[in-house]
Amino acid sequence: MWRRKTTGVVAIAAGVVLLAAGLADHAFAAPKAALCQSGLGQFVQGLDGTVAHDCGLVTTLEAATGWLLAAGVLSAVFGAAVFCFASPSAGPRWRPGDRADPVSAGPPARARRGSR
Repeated sequence: MWRRKTTGVVAIAAGVVLLAAGLADHAFAAPKAALCQSGLGQFVQGLDGTVAHDCGLVTTLEAATGWLLAAGVLSAVFGAAVFCFASPSAGPRWRPGDRADPVSAGPPARARRGSR
């Protein structure tokens, strides 16, 4: 049971981290992507190739924002489902106080030959 709950908690934590990364990515990359797509940004990209390269990287980073947010939400939902619906593990049904251990109990003992 704890193993499944641990899996759920780890998935929830990963989802929260991915969601936070997506929000941080959007907060820092969106203004730079807007500058690159403006008229001034387009003009400077024509003059300097390194600015064009940097704007390409910023645009790629901004495109990754949606994937980070989607992966974070899906991971958090999956983790919550695993955490909430984790059933107890199928442990042994035999308890130490029981009479016979069903695992180690072999076939019933045969009667000796000659005795009835």
